[in-house]
Amino acid sequence: MNIILFGHKGCGKTYVGKRLSTLLGWSFYDTDQLIEDLYKQQTGKELSFRMIYQSEGADFFRQLERQVVGSLQKLDKAIIAVGGGTILDEYSRNVLMHLGTLVFLNTEKNLVKQRLLAEPTLPAYMEKQEFQKIFQQIYEERQPLYHALQEYEVKIDSQSEHDVENRILAILGLQS
Repeated sequence: MNIILFGHKGCGKTYVGKRLSTLLGWSFYDTDQLIEDLYKQQTGKELSFRMIYQSEGADFFRQLERQVVGSLQKLDKAIIAVGGGTILDEYSRNVLMHLGTLVFLNTEKNLVKQRLLAEPTLPAYMEKQEFQKIFQQIYEERQPLYHALQEYEVKIDSQSEHDVENRILAILGLQS
């Protein structure tokens, strides 16, 4: 069994994933980190996933992402946090659906927006001057896909991290 956490950038996938990994004693994988590792392996260059996206383009980034997602297929007892756009790719969606239980960390739109604006850099696909327009477009594009893909939804807006963790463990029958 694997747990796959997905949702909008800034919803807490990596944070929650690391905590669940510690609680369960399972391995943790973050596809953004794995993309950086694969890029370094293939090119010898060390760039953040944001810089890879910006310098190499969306198509190249999604190809790396597909390779990373494909490499996870034999995992067991793992927590996997996937990038917010991973589900846009049909191959990645199909692999994830067979890889484990899909948990959508649903965060209210304004909270996602606040978190993104509080980060030192915006996501690679956003520009400061067009932030409002692009954010709205991406949120509206992805939200229905997230709902269609989810096996479980955990709303994390006003819950503590402890409540979120317990909710995920409870819905998956993993509470001790």
